[in-house]
Amino acid sequence: MIRSHHRRSGGGFTLVELLVVIGIIALLISILMPALGRARKQANNVQCMSNVRQLTQSYVMYINASKGRGVVYRGNDDFWIEAFRKDYGNINEIRFCPLAKEDVSNDWGSATRAWTFTLTLAGVGTTRNSGSYGFNGWNHRWDPIGRGGAQYSGGTQEMYVTPTSAEASRIPVFGDCIWPDGWPKASDPTPPNLQTGDRARQGSSPENMAARFTIARHDRKVNIGFLDGHAESVILDDIKQLKWHNGFQPQAWNPLLPKK
Repeated sequence: MIRSHHRRSGGGFTLVELLVVIGIIALLISILMPALGRARKQANNVQCMSNVRQLTQSYVMYINASKGRGVVYRGNDDFWIEAFRKDYGNINEIRFCPLAKEDVSNDWGSATRAWTFTLTLAGVGTTRNSGSYGFNGWNHRWDPIGRGGAQYSGGTQEMYVTPTSAEASRIPVFGDCIWPDGWPKASDPTPPNLQTGDRARQGSSPENMAARFTIARHDRKVNIGFLDGHAESVILDDIKQLKWHNGFQPQAWNPLLPKK
């Protein structure tokens, strides 16, 4: 008997063939996903670095325009967001790391959330401000009766940075942070975790100012802009190796930073 062979009509795939194709696609996705994740992380880091550099350069422009005089911090309108606004082009997006977007609540930030607070400006009223970068408060001009004096920093006039310092390449200006500013000191303790930057010690005395900048936003790194205008990624373990203020003695964390 002659057997006849019938081809599938319509040229479709069998169930087995479909399962093979789906399996191959799933395998390719599993191979590509880590690479895509790394590429996305790298793109976010590049954007964050660009933001930090632009903010830092806006401060340098301010210094140049004011003939080397730092910012006096007495009220709301001389806070850095307003003081440097025209220098950073009034572009609000620059204030946000892609990994720490704007939050709806008025609160401290974290490694993954921006900080938010309100300002009351004369002739403008109350405005809501948010961002994910902080200004090194030691760059303020010393003012014994204003917020840029000992009231916030707990320091002395001699500790405040001179804009023309010969160590400009080691002096932080802006960086990833859980609050708009901070005055890090060598005595600041090791934060208990790297997500909130020792939130329990904020808003009371003494505050752990160094911990505000010690957050695991880019794995175990943060992006920081320096007084000479450049920006770089700094390993969290090296935060206390930077020259935060005049007389700051570089040192290691003791005890060492936690894992996360």
